[in-house]
Parts: sequence; structure tokens; C-alpha cells
Amino acid sequence: MVKEDKYERGHFRSELVAASKELITDYWSPEPFPEIVVSVPSLRRPYLVSRFAEALAKEIGLSIYRIV
Repeated sequence: MVKEDKYERGHFRSELVAASKELITDYWSPEPFPEIVVSVPSLRRPYLVSRFAEALAKEIGLSIYRIV
């Protein structure tokens, strides 16, 4: 799924965002919980990472900060 999304679709599907949220909130459960999501864009696919980070931040309810 990740390979197809990255190289063929140009964006990560919502199922990956949901699975990432579940991994962070249900399995990792960091203490203290993160307060922000930080996105560092790729030079080759500048929107791929930032769009995923935005969707993940929204899903978890965190603010997003773009670096660079």
C-alpha cells in the first residue's frame, strides 16, 4: 500500500492515516503525548509528506508545523 501510494498515486490513502493514528494512540501511547506534528518535506515529492502529516495531525487533533 505505501509503495503504491508513494510512487503511483502520489498521496497516502486515508487507511494509512487511520492505521498510523491507531499505532500512535493505542499501541505506542507515549507519555507525555505529543503536542504537535512536525513535517519536513521531501525534495522529490514535496507534498507527499506534508499532506500525510496534515491528515494525521487532523485525525489525532494536533497542530501541524512545517519545517523548511
